[in-house]
Amino acid sequence: MCELCLDERRCRDRKLRVVVFGLRTHDLQHDASGNEGEGNMTVQQIDEPLYSTYGNDPDLGELVEMFVDEMPERMRTLTEYYEAKDWEELRKVTHQLKGAAGSYGFEPITFAAAALEDCLRRAPTEENVSALFDSLIDLCRRARAGAPE
Repeated sequence: MCELCLDERRCRDRKLRVVVFGLRTHDLQHDASGNEGEGNMTVQQIDEPLYSTYGNDPDLGELVEMFVDEMPERMRTLTEYYEAKDWEELRKVTHQLKGAAGSYGFEPITFAAAALEDCLRRAPTEENVSALFDSLIDLCRRARAGAPE
C-alpha cells in the first residue's frame, strides 16, 4: 500500500492507468526485506497532442472544439486554486473537469482529474497534490480538437 493511494488495489489500478496514459506516477521502492519504502515521484514526459476519441465524429466535432477552446480558462482556474492551496475549490473544479473531459472523449484527462480529486478528498499533501496537478495540467495543455493526421 502507498501513501498516495491509501489502498493496495487502487494503487495497482492507478499505476496501470497512469502508465497507459503517460501521467506522472509514483514508484514504490522496496528494501532488501521486501518492505515498501518511501514513494518516489517520477515523470513520463509526453509532448504529443492529445486528441479526443470523438475527433472524427461529425456530430460532436464542434462541441469538442468548444471544449478545447475553453481549456486555457479551465487551466487558469485550476492554477489559481492550486497556487492558493485552496484544496476544496481545486477538488470541485477538478471534479467538473473530470466529467466534462470524459463527455468529450478525453479519457486521459478524466483519469488524471479523478486521481487528483481522490487525493484532494482523502489526504492531500502538497507533494502528492503537486505531482497529480502537474500531470493534469500537462494533459490539458496537450488537448486538441480534430483528429491526428
